[in-house]
Amino acid sequence: MSDHAGVAGDEAFRVQNLQVIARDSTLMLCEWCGGTGNEFYAMYRRCPECGGVGVVDREGDESDAK
Repeated sequence: MSDHAGVAGDEAFRVQNLQVIARDSTLMLCEWCGGTGNEFYAMYRRCPECGGVGVVDREGDESDAK
C-alpha cells in the first residue's frame, strides 16, 4: 500500500510540512490529518481542520481546547 502514488504524495507533503514547522515555532502539524492535508489519507478530500495545508497555529489549537 505504501507504494500507492496518493500515499507517497501524502508522505512527501508531510515531510515538507515537518520542515516548515521546524523553521516556525508558531506552527504545528495538524492533528486531524497528521500534516498530509488530506482527510485520513483520503485522496482529494481536503482536511476539514487545516483546510488542506497540513499545519495549524499552535495558539489556535490550544485556545480551542477547553
